[in-house]
Amino acid sequence: MSYNRRDRGSPETDINILLLGETGVGKTTFINAFLNCLFYNTLDDALKDELKVLIPSAFTVTDNETFDSTKILVGMPNDNENCEVDGQSSTQSCRSYIFTIG
Repeated sequence: MSYNRRDRGSPETDINILLLGETGVGKTTFINAFLNCLFYNTLDDALKDELKVLIPSAFTVTDNETFDSTKILVGMPNDNENCEVDGQSSTQSCRSYIFTIG
């Protein structure tokens, strides 16, 4: 999968980033957050628009007053991401994601 952003005017440079970590530490969340950081210039811009999701994922939010938890699913499900089962790895196999910046 790839994402292109060429409106900054700087030359292209390849930078490889390898994400390693145990199940559930946020590798998929990091990739989705990185996409949103590239897409929006400010947090206010991001809040005015829809969340950009490259990889389907799930997370839980808890109400501060009632302590009720709600599971949030984002993105379109696919064969490589099984984000509906708690406590198990969602990503089934490694993938490369290419972001063109500049």
